[in-house]
Amino acid sequence: MVNEEQKQLAEIFKIAGFALMTPFGNVILGFPGLKPADFTALFFLNLPLSMGLFYLGIIVLLKSLEKTAEIKKKH
Repeated sequence: MVNEEQKQLAEIFKIAGFALMTPFGNVILGFPGLKPADFTALFFLNLPLSMGLFYLGIIVLLKSLEKTAEIKKKH
């Protein structure tokens, strides 16, 4: 039997995954408006961090997918 905790956990993983992907998405969406003066050391330190968070977000989304598949299999 599928319980509400499993559904809630899958939903939390999904929301957390999208939240972790947000910083890199912000960099990508802001890229057309960047000027050469915006490419500072802070920008280049922030870029790998946001890419790492994006990667972690993908992992969390896949975990959400696993939980959802597990719920469907039990149902």
